Amino acid sequence: MRISFSVPASFLLSGEYCITQNGGLGIAAAGKPAVRVHVHIHRSSAGNIRCISRMGKSYSKENLLSKRLHDPLLLAARDSWEREVGSLKNIPVSADIHIDSTSFFHSDGSKRGFGSSAAACVAICTALAHLHPRGLLLTRLNIARIANNMHRRFQGGRGSGYDVYTSTLGGLGLFRGGINPRWIPLNESGFLLQEKYLMLWIINSQQVVSSPESIKSLNQLQEKDPKLFEQLFDDNQILHTSFSDGDDLLAFLKQARDIGLRIGEAIGVSAQPPECIR
Repeated sequence: MRISFSVPASFLLSGEYCITQNGGLGIAAAGKPAVRVHVHIHRSSAGNIRCISRMGKSYSKENLLSKRLHDPLLLAARDSWEREVGSLKNIPVSADIHIDSTSFFHSDGSKRGFGSSAAACVAICTALAHLHPRGLLLTRLNIARIANNMHRRFQGGRGSGYDVYTSTLGGLGLFRGGINPRWIPLNESGFLLQEKYLMLWIINSQQVVSSPESIKSLNQLQEKDPKLFEQLFDDNQILHTSFSDGDDLLAFLKQARDIGLRIGEAIGVSAQPPECIR
């Protein structure tokens, strides 16, 4: 028996940095490319849950039930699942979980910025939900929460969770950051109607931006100039709180862009696009 599904990429349209704060708001969308997942179930046996993954140029094949499991992401996935759902030893079958996220990487193996590790956690969590006896009890929100805990565990406790929630719940949504994130679906029709006016570009520049270092700079700003930090955060919150379905998304994103540029300038991480598209 085989089960196949895909996990979409995640794109943060607004609220950069602010979503890392408790209650911080941002709008995100799910879309192509997608992680492809195939689960081959072997009902004649049990005791093996193999995860075969391709991420960029890397390839791995490990048994989630093995005591010698060493892949950090798989370790985080197993520990989080067993803590929140139940032992993987309770799965009554053997299975091979094939995860292919090569479309999330450039040909040289570098990431394209589509949330590859978050999508991988969603893929693993969804696959286990199909296999585990308690999987049928899980809603999409349950899977988003469990996958987010997997991802945070993999990243040492960090992560807003917007990428996990976007890839799990799909569509267009308002994300609220925090220990327990929230996702509020938005009407996609308004977004789709504006596609002929709006083009979203993901620009891969030669300058690599480190998310942990950027967040560190944000925290330093919060300590050194709390008044400026609060002003930038409040401006973001007011803008997102005032947005509702049917509003002009393009006008909204222009205002959100301006806030993002101000935050980037304040923390020393430029968010200016290349001259050719300004």
